[in-house]
Amino acid sequence: MNLSPLGANVSQRGAVERLNIGHRLLQDEGIRNYVHQGVCYDAVAFTKFLLGAPIDVNSLLNLYGPDWKPVFNFLAGRLWLGEPIDVGTAVGFQYVHNGDIFHTSIALGGHRIRGENGHRLGNGWISIGDSDLSRLEQVSRGVYRLPNENVELRVWLSFL
Repeated sequence: MNLSPLGANVSQRGAVERLNIGHRLLQDEGIRNYVHQGVCYDAVAFTKFLLGAPIDVNSLLNLYGPDWKPVFNFLAGRLWLGEPIDVGTAVGFQYVHNGDIFHTSIALGGHRIRGENGHRLGNGWISIGDSDLSRLEQVSRGVYRLPNENVELRVWLSFL
């Protein structure tokens, strides 16, 4: 992960201070103050770390982008079936046609998510880029598509 100097500093702070910053990221603070390059996996992993997930500092420094997929372990999580999602849950998006987890965002509660570089699945991190999963069109049980697109996807909730 490409942490900014502030991100590196925050990663060394105590659990209570990290938790407070994690909650600010779920509200209105930009992730790019802490993580450079706007990679969705890194943004969610750093936020989960701040919120107390069992991620060590060594992983923060050495994993980048898709390297986080095994840590999130979405396919061992829970398939989303349209229910509200708890705040702080890592949300993974999987193409039905090839099984690839292609994007991750973090839940803000209910059906709202926030992410980086996911366009309509969370983009730009701050609230202007928030997405609402209730806008997905259900194709069949656990299979969705974005309105006006033919790409089918599944949504997974990580237990991390």
